[in-house]
Parts: sequence; structure tokens; C-alpha cells
Amino acid sequence: MADLRPVAVIAALAEEAHGLVRRMPRAESVGPRLAVWHSGVLVFTVAGACEVAAAMAAQYACDVFKPRCVIAIGLAGGVEDDVLPGQVIVASGAAQHDMDARPLTDAKGVIPGLGLSIIRADAALAEKLARGCPTEDELDAVRRRREFPVRMTQRMQVIAQNNIISVALKPGHQPLQVPLVMRLITAVPWLQGITARFVGLGVRPEHVHSPQARA
Repeated sequence: MADLRPVAVIAALAEEAHGLVRRMPRAESVGPRLAVWHSGVLVFTVAGACEVAAAMAAQYACDVFKPRCVIAIGLAGGVEDDVLPGQVIVASGAAQHDMDARPLTDAKGVIPGLGLSIIRADAALAEKLARGCPTEDELDAVRRRREFPVRMTQRMQVIAQNNIISVALKPGHQPLQVPLVMRLITAVPWLQGITARFVGLGVRPEHVHSPQARA
């Protein structure tokens, strides 16, 4: 049975979206500070620049349209002289260019507690994209593999929101009781490292294993 769910595409800038959305109707649903187009098989969202805007757009698309996959497009740092207009760049990883935690880290771009400056892309999908367009079955296999880690990460975010953040922001003058788990993490150094690694890499981190990545 064919999967009738749409594909969600997210861009940061309106200029990046123009070629795709100029013949698409605007969506009836209105997202928070989002420009959304919906044609049935494709949902296109202009989110604005920065990680928070991209995350908000992705969450909105998943909640409202239940897409079978989400694709982020745009410049994404592909501004080298040898990159031609319209050329597709398959990323092997992502870096937060404005991350600077020095002197907590040795260099700009390194994530504290993890020692990483590059978050690797999904290995299976990146390799398929580098060889050519993956099939629907291959995309679905990636979705099934990543579904459990995403659900686990979101579950931990909800727990943190309900038990820590919402309590801290609750109005009133009652003293904040730090949960036992947080006190343990603060007291035990190796637990701090494990927690930072989980927050930064998530459940079941993927790695690119391809000739281009090893070169």
C-alpha cells in the first residue's frame, strides 16, 4: 500500500523556497511565525534562520501534517567557489558555527562535555544520497531505524520540562527542590559526561561510513 503522507521540506530563507513554492497554494493552517505551503504530497515551510527556528518548523510540520520524512534544504554552508547554482550537496555532518564555549573547550565549535565539533549525519541515508536518489523503501527503513531514538529523546525532553523547567518557572516564592537525579548528576563527574553525551548525540548516534567520509 502506497504511503500517502506528504514530504515536509524546510528552508531558512524565502529566497531558497521561491523555486518550489511559486506554484503551490498556501496552507490553511498557520504556524507560529511560519510561512507554509501545502500541495497534498508536499509541505514546504520557511522557518527563518537559526537552530531554534528550524526545530520549531520541524515540530510544527510533524504535529500538523504527519509527514513520512522531513528534508532541510538551503545553503547550509555550501558556499565554496566550486559549488555551482542548483547543485545538491550531501552533508556528512553538521556544525554549529556560532558555538564558542572557550575557555571551557580548547577551540571554537567544540561542544562542552562531548569534545565534538561535528554531529554526524544519518549514515545510511547520507550514503544513499551520495550514490543517487534512494527508493521509498530505503527512506522508510531509515525512518524506522530513527523512530525509536527520536521518541526516546522527546520523552526525556518532556520529563525535563515537566519536572525541572516548569517547576523552576512556577510563580511563587517557594524554594526550588532540585530532583534527586539532577543532584546525583551534579555530584558525580562521570555522570555529567554521560548526560552531556546523551544530550548532544542522543540515542543510537549514527556515523557516516563511506569512502568520501574516510578520505
